[in-house]
Amino acid sequence: MQAQLGLLGKQCSASTQSGQSIETALGRIFPSQKEETRVQKIRRTMGEEISALSDEEIVNYITEFQYLIDGWLDEYEEKAFNKTLSRLRKEGLG
Repeated sequence: MQAQLGLLGKQCSASTQSGQSIETALGRIFPSQKEETRVQKIRRTMGEEISALSDEEIVNYITEFQYLIDGWLDEYEEKAFNKTLSRLRKEGLG
């Protein structure tokens, strides 16, 4: 009887742990109402200046800005170090 109870306890413990890990993963994918999304953070930061933009437009602008920033950083790295960090990483792996 005790062996059965011990086995049942282990199963419940494993079930609880997997349930918590599933909740954690889902929380990362789908933020709760307490957590702000990227667009919500931008709307809060920018205020009225972007009130006329849709969420899709904001995401498009964020993507374009990130592309420009990455390009500018690569250009700076090339001028300052004669190589970009991504190229140095590839050379280190190869």
